[in-house]
Amino acid sequence: MTKFELKALELEVKKELLTRDKNTNLSDLNIDARLLSALVRVNILTLEDLMNRSNEDLTTIRNIGKSGLVQLLELKNNFIINQLKNK
Repeated sequence: MTKFELKALELEVKKELLTRDKNTNLSDLNIDARLLSALVRVNILTLEDLMNRSNEDLTTIRNIGKSGLVQLLELKNNFIINQLKNK
């Protein structure tokens, strides 16, 4: 995946998060299929599941590379920011 494609994907995920809550299934977001598959394998199915995992836990999940980890960390950060804005 090129940097341009990754950035475009990031922007799509950010837009989707504006209307999402913690019970949103990750499969409803525009997440790479390989990354989603790795998350499902370890029972991370919703944004809440993702938020309950530490960043260190995410680094230990098999088949999540550097770009996948970056996407997950940005997803978590954007969710937190959007929750704070909505309060």
